[in-house]
Amino acid sequence: AGKTVAICEQVQDPKDAVGIVKRAVTQVVSPGVPFDIDHADQGQNFFLCSFYAAESQNDSYSIAFIDFASGKFFGFDDISKQEVISLLVKYSIKELVTYPGQLVRLPEIDETLQAQNTLVKIISEENFSPEESNYQLEKFIPNYKNDRFLKNKKVMQYALSGVCNYLYSAQGNMALDHLEEFKIISTDDHLQVSAHSLIGLEILPRNFKQKSFSLLGFCDQTLTAMGRRGIKRFFLHPLTCQKKITKRLDFNSNLLKNINKAKEIRKILEEMRDIERILTKICTNKSNSQDLVNLGSSLRNFLPLHQTIQDLHSDSLLDLSFNNKELSLITKIENSISEIFNTDINASAEKRNMINFGFSKKRDQLWELSENGNKAFEQLELKYLEETQIPKIKIKHNNIHGHFIEISKLHSEKVPNYFSRRQTLVNSERYVTEELNKLAAESLLAREKLEAIEKQIFQTEVTKIIHSSKLIQKVSMAIEQVDVLQSLAWTAHLNNWSRPEFSKGHSHFKMNNAWHPLIKNIIGETFTPHSLELNKERYFGLITGPNMAGKTTVMREVAIIQFLAQLGSFVPAEKVSLSICDFIFSRLGASDNIQQGQSTFMVEMSEAAEITRHATKNSLVILDEIGRGTSTYDGLSIAWSLVNYFNKKIKCKCLFATHYHELIEVIDNLPSAKNLTVKTKKQGDEVHFLYELIEQGANQSFGIYVAKL
Repeated sequence: AGKTVAICEQVQDPKDAVGIVKRAVTQVVSPGVPFDIDHADQGQNFFLCSFYAAESQNDSYSIAFIDFASGKFFGFDDISKQEVISLLVKYSIKELVTYPGQLVRLPEIDETLQAQNTLVKIISEENFSPEESNYQLEKFIPNYKNDRFLKNKKVMQYALSGVCNYLYSAQGNMALDHLEEFKIISTDDHLQVSAHSLIGLEILPRNFKQKSFSLLGFCDQTLTAMGRRGIKRFFLHPLTCQKKITKRLDFNSNLLKNINKAKEIRKILEEMRDIERILTKICTNKSNSQDLVNLGSSLRNFLPLHQTIQDLHSDSLLDLSFNNKELSLITKIENSISEIFNTDINASAEKRNMINFGFSKKRDQLWELSENGNKAFEQLELKYLEETQIPKIKIKHNNIHGHFIEISKLHSEKVPNYFSRRQTLVNSERYVTEELNKLAAESLLAREKLEAIEKQIFQTEVTKIIHSSKLIQKVSMAIEQVDVLQSLAWTAHLNNWSRPEFSKGHSHFKMNNAWHPLIKNIIGETFTPHSLELNKERYFGLITGPNMAGKTTVMREVAIIQFLAQLGSFVPAEKVSLSICDFIFSRLGASDNIQQGQSTFMVEMSEAAEITRHATKNSLVILDEIGRGTSTYDGLSIAWSLVNYFNKKIKCKCLFATHYHELIEVIDNLPSAKNLTVKTKKQGDEVHFLYELIEQGANQSFGIYVAKL
C-alpha cells in the first residue's frame, strides 16, 4: 500500500516490571523492509536504495541498493543520470531514500519513481554525510574505515550513508549478520542494455504480473526462491568477458550431455527452502524452530548437490567452490539441527515439544515432571476417594483458580478438615489442600522451567548459526547460481536450443535457422526460421517490406540471441556464431511522453540521438522505422543521414527497418551494407507473407493490403 508502519512491542519481561511494562518502537516496516518475510513474494527482491551526485562532475552518480529481506547489498559507481534511471526501473525499486531538494533538481528521476509507485523517504541531508555516519557505515560494512577501495569512492560513501542511516534508524539496533558483503558492480564487465530496451525487446516484463509473457519468464525454470530472484539479476547484467561466458556455457553443456544428472539436480533443488530469508529471520531474532529445521534440511540437500556438480566435473566452473573444512562445518550444523529439533511443524517451546528427546537430560527430566503431572493428580484423586469414602471426587483445573477439588454438596458433611473451601457453586463446593497446592506449584514450575530450557537451547543454536552466517550465505549463493544455470540448460533442453560460438574481432553475427522463442512458443512449428549474416565487411542491414510480414520479429530475434549468448545461455537457432557486444541499443515501436511535453517524434529523435552518442563499433543497434511523425521529405532525410552515419562513422552491427524504399538504392552503393526483406508472394489481389528473410530490397510495402487486413 506504500505506507510506513511503526511496530511497537513490549521490551521487558512483565515479571521484571514495576508498574507499566516498558514498550518501544522495535521496527519500522515499509515497502523496502517487509515485516512478514514468510509471506513476502518469494520471486521478488525488496530493494531500498539511495543515490548521490558528484559535485565536480555534471553527470557522475553513485547508487547503493540493499534488500533487507534477502541480504543483497551492492552499488554502482560513476554512472550517468540515464543509467541511474535505468537501474531504478530494472531493479523495480520499492523505496528510495533522498534528502530535501534532491529530486526537485532531477525531475526525470522523480517521474520514474512516481511511474513505478516507489515510496520516497526524505531524511535530512546530513544523513548522507560519511563524516556523520561512521558508526552506521561500520555496522553495515565491518572494517569500513580500512577498506582501501571504498576510501577512494567518495560519492559512493555518500550514497551508502543515506541508505545505511535510514535503515539503521528504522530497524533499531538489529543484527545485520545476514547482509552480504557490500560490493560495487562494474558496468565495464557487463553488456549494457537500458531498461527501456529490455522491456521493448520483451526480455523483461513491464511489471511482475506479466513475467510469463517475457523472455525472463520463458527461461525461468528455476526451482528455488533464491533462483527465482537470482535469474532476474542474471538478466539485468549479461557479461562481456568471454572467459566467464564460456564457463557458464560449459556448465550448461555438461548438464545437457548428462540429462539424468540434470534431472537429479532439479529433484534436489525442489527440496531446497529459502535459505536467504531464513537466515534473515535468524539474524533478526524472528525465527522459530521450524526455520532451523528447514535450514537443516536444505544444508543436508546441499551436500549431494555439491557432490553431483563435482561428478559432472563442473564444480570449478562455479564462482563458489567449497573446501573440505567448509563442507565439514555444513555437515556439523546440519547434524546439530537434526539432533536437537523436533520436525513436527507445530512444535514450539510454548508447547514444550520443540526439543527432541535424548538431547538434554535436564530437559527430559523436566518434561517427565511436567507432562506426567497429570498422573500425579490422578493418583492424588484416588488417594482422596479412599480416605474420605466420598463416591465422587474430581481434581480439576482452570486458568483463574488453578487446581482444585470439586465435590457435590450432597457429600459436604463427609469433607475432612484438611480440605479448605475455595469456592461455592450452585450444586458443588471447591476445595484445596496443602498437598494439592504443593503438587500444582511443582507442576507449574516444571512447565515454566521446561519452556525456559527449550528456549535457551534454541537460542544457543541460533547463536552458533549466526557465527556461521557467511558460510550459509555462500551455500545460498551457490544454490542460486546452480539453479539459474540449470534453468537456462533446462530451457535449452526443452526447446532444442544450440550452443553459440564466439569469434574474435567485432561486428560478426551469423545465425542459421533461428527463431523467436516467445512467438514460436505460441504458434509452434508453423514458425518460419531465419538465417542472417553480418560481418566486419558488411555489418549493416536495411530491412524493407510490409508490416505484418515479420521484419520486427527478425530484429528482436537477433537482439535476443545476442543477449542470451552473452548471458551464457544456449540460443534459439540451429547454429549461431557471433562476436561480443558492449551495448545493445533498440528503438522499437511508437510511444510518447505527454507529461514531459515530448511527442512520439520527439521521443524517437531523443532515443536516436542517445544511440548515436553512445554506440561503438562493438555495439548492436536495432532501429525500427526512424523518421516518422514529420513530413516524408524530413523523415527520409533523417533516416538517410542515420544510415550513412552508422555505415561510415560508428561501423557497428545494425539492423535498420524502414518503409522509405528510396534507401534501397543508397544501400546498394554502400559496400558495408546489405538490403534485406521478408519474402512475400502476390496472387491477384491476395498477398501471402512467407516470413523468410532474403537478401534483397522490397518491391513495395503493400500498405493498402495491410490496412485492409
